[in-house]
Order: sequence, then C-alpha cells, then structure tokens
Amino acid sequence: MAVTSNSPASATISPVGRPPTSRWKKLGFALLIGASLFGVGWLTSQPTTAPEDYARSGAAAPDKVGEIGQGFVPIPREMPAPVAIPVAAPPPSLPVPNPVRNFPMQPAAPMRPVPITGFQAQTGARVSASPAPVASSTATGVTPTGGDPLSDRLNAGQDMETSVATMLPNRHLFLTMGTPMPCITEQPIRTDVPGAFRCKVPSAVYSTSGAVALLDPGTWIVGQVREPLKRGMTRAFAVVTRLETPQGCLVKLRAPIGDQMGTAGIDGEVDTHFWERFRGFAMIALLDAAGQAAALGAARAIGGADGGGDLNFYNLQGMGQQLGQGSFGDDINIPPTLSTHEARSLVVMAMQDIDMRPCFNLRTVR
Repeated sequence: MAVTSNSPASATISPVGRPPTSRWKKLGFALLIGASLFGVGWLTSQPTTAPEDYARSGAAAPDKVGEIGQGFVPIPREMPAPVAIPVAAPPPSLPVPNPVRNFPMQPAAPMRPVPITGFQAQTGARVSASPAPVASSTATGVTPTGGDPLSDRLNAGQDMETSVATMLPNRHLFLTMGTPMPCITEQPIRTDVPGAFRCKVPSAVYSTSGAVALLDPGTWIVGQVREPLKRGMTRAFAVVTRLETPQGCLVKLRAPIGDQMGTAGIDGEVDTHFWERFRGFAMIALLDAAGQAAALGAARAIGGADGGGDLNFYNLQGMGQQLGQGSFGDDINIPPTLSTHEARSLVVMAMQDIDMRPCFNLRTVR
C-alpha cells in the first residue's frame, strides 16, 4: 500500500540528495590549494649549491653523504685536553746558620726602693721626709697643685705609675687616709654665697691602730663652700682646710665632707628659684612682643610711597628683646641654692695620712 504525502517539500527534494556546500567552505578550500601551490613554487625556485663549492670548502656535499655506493665519511672527534703530569718538587734547602756574636752584657744596677714622699702629682719634686714642727698632713702620692677650685677637685684620679710600699713609723700616732671624722655644724650653710663654716667633733677619733684617741671630743674642724650649686645638682661640694684639737695641735687638711652615711657632698633643701626665673622669661617675651607690635603698628600707620619709613621701623623690632635681655637676663640664670640648718651631722673623710707625732708622746703606764 503506497503512502502519499501532501507536503509540497516532499515533492521537490530527492531522497538521495544532500544540502548544497556552503560558500565559506569553498573559499577555505581555494585558499588551501593556493597556499600549497605557492609553497611548491618557492621550493623549486631556490638555487642549489654546486659541487665545486663543497670541494673548495672541504665539506662533503649533502646529496653524497650517506648515499649508497659512496664511502663512509666519519665525523672527526675533538682532541682531548692534555693532562698535566705532576712533577716532583725539589727537596728544600737547609738554612745556612748565620754567625752569632756574643757580646758581654754589663750587670744591671740594683734597684733601690724609692719612698712615696719622693713623688709629687704635678712637679715630681722631692719632698722632705723630716717631720714638721707642728702636726702636718703627709700626703702619700697626692699633693695640692695650688690651682683652685679646690685644687682641681683634690687632684682626684692622679695615680702614680709605680707604688712602693712603706711602713708607718708608729701606728699609734697616725691617722691614715680614709679615716672618718664625724662633726656637727655650728651654723647653717647656704651655697648662694661661698663662705666658711665650722663644726665640732662629738666623739673621739682613734689612731689607725685603734688604741690611742688622737682627736678628743671638742676638736674644731673648719671648712669652706667655694662653689655655688649648679643647675640640676642636689648636693653641695665642701672641703675641710683646718683642724684644731683641744690641746692646741693644728693640722692643715684637704678633705671633702659627706653626710652621715659617707656620701660625698652636703644635702639639704634646694631652692631652684623657679618663679624668679619664670618672671625673667615672661618679661623678656613681653618686651619682645611689645617691640614687634609697636614697630609693625608704626610702619602701617605712617606707610609711605617710597618705603623708607617701613624699613626703619622694621629694624626696630629687635629692640624689645634686647631691652628685655639687658634688664632681666640675670634673672633667668639664677643658680639653685642649697641650705642646711645648724647642728647638722657631717663626716670628714681624711684624704692623706696625718702624722700626729709632733703633738703627742706615748709612755707606758703601769
């Protein structure tokens, strides 16, 4: 039974037909064929190398190498690098001894001990070792230079290169370096004006042997404050210059003063003069600002086409600051002041050996 279709498309398309080729595919095939033809033409148009050219250069022709019926041409190998052959070193030559001359050596001079009193810190002069008629301080190694303040801080740090040991003649009549001597001040101390003060020894001070009281209670010690207190410091530096015992024995000293614990310097109430210094700064700033304002106001008021008046007034702006520095410059540089009350306990530290033999004679009591 035949099947018929009423569709108009079924009447026009053959069952064995196919759709037509696209226009872009045709264009691609045409480009591919054209490129192939161009490549073949370019390869055939290249010139070939003649055999005589290979003969001149010494190289084998590429169409002959490896061809059947031709001899095998091996590729030459690179020559290996020459190997260094070790050579035995010659034996070391023996050193030729130089003739040595023996010179006779002179015997060294024997060293003699030098007493400590033979040195001085500055001049190196020799000091007499004989005792003074009155009790004097024999400085071992450190002597005052005479240049103050306080002989360059008691010649601190001036050590000798060589120290020679010595024996004290009598330990019962010597106060050696470092012996503390307590004292109580008689009057208040202020550092704004350098001056002297006096203090009294409250208890006996014994010799270096600890058996003889060389400084009895009531011994007077005289000291000096020679330098004002510097800014930022809280302790004043003072020095003792004289000692007098109740028996009339006088001793010249160069010893610093400390507090009861032995700390160097005298402590107390410190007045920094803050308000006085602040007033000086304020007045200088006020005069400077007033001078600048007056100069600017006068310059603007007068004006002037030539500008000469303005220049003169601007030059006067620094007059206020100069006036303030001249009037209140000393107020801003006031050093702090340290003050202590009377009856203050202090300690004097001996900085040299004190020989008390001219003032005392010892005898055995049975």
